[in-house]
Amino acid sequence: MTLIRKISLFAIILLPVLLVAIYSILETRRQLIKRIYEERATMASLSADMLKEKLDHLSDLGLAFSSRPVFKRYISEQKWADAINLMNNVPSDFPYINRVFITDIYGTVMTDDPAAIGMRNTNQATFDWYKGVSRKWETYLSEVYIRPAKPQIVIASLAVPVKDSGGNIKGILVMQVNISRLLEWSSSVSIGESGFVYIVDQNGHIAANPDYTQTDSVIDYSSVPAVQKALNNKKNVEILYNPVVKEYRLTAYARIPVYGWAVIVQQEVHAALPLFQSLRFILGFYSLVILLSIGFGWTIIREITRRLESDERSTKSEETAFLLIDSVQDYAFFMLDPDGKIVSWNKGAENIKGYKEEEILGKSIEIFYTNEDRKNGVPATNLTNAEKNGRYEKEGLR
Repeated sequence: MTLIRKISLFAIILLPVLLVAIYSILETRRQLIKRIYEERATMASLSADMLKEKLDHLSDLGLAFSSRPVFKRYISEQKWADAINLMNNVPSDFPYINRVFITDIYGTVMTDDPAAIGMRNTNQATFDWYKGVSRKWETYLSEVYIRPAKPQIVIASLAVPVKDSGGNIKGILVMQVNISRLLEWSSSVSIGESGFVYIVDQNGHIAANPDYTQTDSVIDYSSVPAVQKALNNKKNVEILYNPVVKEYRLTAYARIPVYGWAVIVQQEVHAALPLFQSLRFILGFYSLVILLSIGFGWTIIREITRRLESDERSTKSEETAFLLIDSVQDYAFFMLDPDGKIVSWNKGAENIKGYKEEEILGKSIEIFYTNEDRKNGVPATNLTNAEKNGRYEKEGLR
């Protein structure tokens, strides 16, 4: 067997195994990636639901405080001190609320608790919380910012308009929220190696991020593609480049309705998609199958080659024997088929019987018997014996 034929046969044996292995590995890889993406999407949705629950609770508190009849009456009568006294227990009852203050409809602070030096009678109309609440005179959660009063920490303010019985705006209740306290749950969300959840406000400023432990500065993440997409009310899982940390990360993102904040779940790509580790078993299995197939294929090829070489040697031996028999002059060698017809005729047969090869081939052996022998069935008997013995009929002449 030639080398090309061996390679072709080997490829025919091995190709189906390779195709099945490649398909299985690719399909397993696709299923793994799909599962990881689904897990990240679920994690983003759960984190978004948790954040919304926290913000809803905060908003409900503000509405509950501002809608109390006695509180509304004090604000309408501009009894600011009496109104703030009703809020004395809020910071102690709700640790993530560190200060409560009340302003008039123009944003001037009329009273606060706990009192901060220099805060009363200051106008905060330039702050985001005032711009937000006065836009439609509805409850508004501000962007994160540095609290003006000491200690200066990162906060957000929930502003709630206070209305009288006729629906007229009489003042604004503002609750300053310690963001690190409100969102401390986000740092405990387990994403895996190098993975975590971070939260941004409506302007893309970091509200919570385990990578940044500062509580006295606001970090702008508005240039990060995942943040931009989330704030545009998109929801997805994809590999995105983070220009701040200068690396690609598997990122799931979701926006919080009403408040405009967003949750980002991210993880370094190599840690999020450990495909080699996950595929190790199947890679090992198919590697073993391929090695066994190679060994099996090589054994088959070797056996086929051995048999072909053996057949080739036998054929050559037969051809040599026929040439020797055909060249014998002193003995007649001829072969009959099962029907008694002559199928081979050597030179000796030509000399002894007087028939040339082209004259005798295909003739019945009966032509060499007398009429009496033919009548007695001698040719048939001899033919049967010859067939049983598998021999040539031969006659010799000395």
